[in-house]
Amino acid sequence: MAPPAAAVLVAAGALGLAVPTASAAVRPCLDTSGCAVGSLTDNGYGARAAVSWWGMYPGHDCTNYVAYMMATAGVATPGYRLGNAESWGPAAAAHGVPVDGQPSVGAVAWWSSGAGGVSLAGHVAYVQAVSSTSITISEDSYPSGPFDYRVVDRSSASWPTGFIHFLRGPASAAGAWTSTPPSAMSSTVTDLTAAEPATRLDPRRPGVARDPSGRVTVAAVGADRSLVVSSRPAIGGGWQTTVVTAPGAVASAPSVVAGLAGFAAVAVAGPHGELLVYGRADAASGWTLEQVAGARSVVGAPSAVLQDGMLDVAARGPAGGLVLYSARIAPAGPVTGGDADQPPAVSAPPRTRTWSAATVGGAGSTTSDPALAASRHAPVEIAVVGPAHSLVLYTGTPTGAWIARRVGGPGTAFGVPSLLAGPGSTSTIATLGRAGSVEVHTGRVTGGSWTTRRVAAPGSAAVSPVLVGSRGGVAVAVRRPRGALTLYTAPGADRSAHSRTTAWLTTSVTPAAPVAAAGPAAAPASLSAPAALSTPVPALGLPAAAQSAAGVRPAAALTGAEIVSVDAAGMLSVATATATGSWTVTAPTA
Repeated sequence: MAPPAAAVLVAAGALGLAVPTASAAVRPCLDTSGCAVGSLTDNGYGARAAVSWWGMYPGHDCTNYVAYMMATAGVATPGYRLGNAESWGPAAAAHGVPVDGQPSVGAVAWWSSGAGGVSLAGHVAYVQAVSSTSITISEDSYPSGPFDYRVVDRSSASWPTGFIHFLRGPASAAGAWTSTPPSAMSSTVTDLTAAEPATRLDPRRPGVARDPSGRVTVAAVGADRSLVVSSRPAIGGGWQTTVVTAPGAVASAPSVVAGLAGFAAVAVAGPHGELLVYGRADAASGWTLEQVAGARSVVGAPSAVLQDGMLDVAARGPAGGLVLYSARIAPAGPVTGGDADQPPAVSAPPRTRTWSAATVGGAGSTTSDPALAASRHAPVEIAVVGPAHSLVLYTGTPTGAWIARRVGGPGTAFGVPSLLAGPGSTSTIATLGRAGSVEVHTGRVTGGSWTTRRVAAPGSAAVSPVLVGSRGGVAVAVRRPRGALTLYTAPGADRSAHSRTTAWLTTSVTPAAPVAAAGPAAAPASLSAPAALSTPVPALGLPAAAQSAAGVRPAAALTGAEIVSVDAAGMLSVATATATGSWTVTAPTA
């Protein structure tokens, strides 16, 4: 398809972009002989344009020209359909071809539908040269050309959506292609327009956060892979639901953080493995988008935390590495009340923001999505399932050294861990054990041994469990094989008490699927793993992730705790603990 008219270099000159020297301006040349101008040629395409390359339309066509350049460079015809130019990036990435934001000579510059002023069918071109400020491309366009060269500045609105590296070949199963994040990068904030709420949700685990005022924000993935956010001003208040993105924009479970005045940020993986952060400055503001890392940077779901004005996002890379991305979103310093862990007030995002990327664990260090938490004793804690299903806890800072502690040996952990940091220097990790058991690990991040206790026997859990902090100890929410949500509670004066407890209390939060007359029903396939909010303790002035108090009646220990999941009907379900020990269930997206 044709690029923006103002960006094309023809004999009459160029409009809107930096241009090569006069000798580099190229006239249409496919239908004439001797089309070379200066050192630039049509790369032999004029004589071979009547041939269909890679099944593309012959003649003046951007896809046929680029396919010709790839074929003559030795790239075999793909065994899958590339389609129009708009779909080249997603199709190639889905079949292991590296697609990212880094240009290189011989790569394919790719524009998605309507990007940079191209048509809805997208555009592709061949990268001839790369400089620190621009790229030079050769291109053709349907239906009548012209064939030309042009220079595209990195700061231009016409910069490609991405670059397809066919010449590198597909990534191997062993992870031969790796992405090394830069130490610093700049993201651009894009305003978004809300859409109509989705009728059903995808069964990925939702994300949930509570701000200091009691406002609860839940992020979920729509059945059409849109991002759906529901907010409630306080316990018992009404829910408001917004579809933040267009369909197809989300490829992972979301992770959400919340600050004062309704600020919220949601981290997800994009459709091509990008790391995306959707943000809202306050409850009355619209949503914005930042692309933190380019295509093929993230595998699985990221995990985010907000502390002292810093937004940290941990993500697993394509080769099993672990990376922490960080950006300042509010001034540093103590928060009102003297609690530096409490989310600060956050102003509207700037149009650009600088992110740093720290390598926490090298290739092969993790086989799971990360679980991220922050505490007073270790600014950042990240729990992952390591090689051979071991359990590893990393502690450190975005700019300092990282310490890796093996919490559990081989065969200890499966699925995605759940992490609660503090109070004190004690942290707790819950994991899915072998054969569907549930294990809880407790220890001090400052050193010493860890204690592991089996909370539920094999066959008890269908998906990864989630920890719930209470005023009397800690609890673990578990999705049972037939769909019931069950809470295992360890009473005690602090979170370390559960390691000495001889029995865990069991509470039914939601019932199992009904039993059919012919026998037990299978677990509904659409039920998600749960997410949870710890008990709020406003009087203590502590954040939701680090709350504990002694002498609380068992029935009231979990008051205000919430467990969020997607139910069998594809609707969001929020179960809230009451002072009597019962649970009330609401459906924000109903």
